[in-house]
Amino acid sequence: MSALSLVALVSLVSTGYCVKLVCIHPIRYHGQIQRGQHLGRMLPMQRVFPGIVSHIHVENCDHSDPTQLLTPDVPPFPQQDGHWATICSGNPTNEIRGCDRYGCGYYGAPRKNGKGKHSGVDVICADGATVYAPFSGELSGPIKFFHNGNAIDDGVKISGSGK
Repeated sequence: MSALSLVALVSLVSTGYCVKLVCIHPIRYHGQIQRGQHLGRMLPMQRVFPGIVSHIHVENCDHSDPTQLLTPDVPPFPQQDGHWATICSGNPTNEIRGCDRYGCGYYGAPRKNGKGKHSGVDVICADGATVYAPFSGELSGPIKFFHNGNAIDDGVKISGSGK
């Protein structure tokens, strides 16, 4: 199986939130998950897109900017309402990817060939890194994101409070 065929989509839904995480391989599609719990692994993006800054694409379902939600609560500070846990091991601040030959990782960045703007952000995540649930909830899935049948057209949802 190719690396691309292992790419998965994770969609996280909570009261007031619906977020998609792309390019991870989730560990399961059903059951409960807790904020900060192991959700999956970052797939080998470098093998598929040589030279790209490996990342998890984070997109709110309503296409609003998720940047403010990505500022994690880092111990010993108490959890703040509206802040999610660290999404990727090795990136405790959920740093967003800059620009490379494949494009830019910030919200609203222009897409190649004039095909609109980036409707999410790209959180830097090393290939093979552990990916965590940003909030607690119920897993359900799989879901489809790209609707083109490619190897990353797979996913799971988390429905919960966003905390």
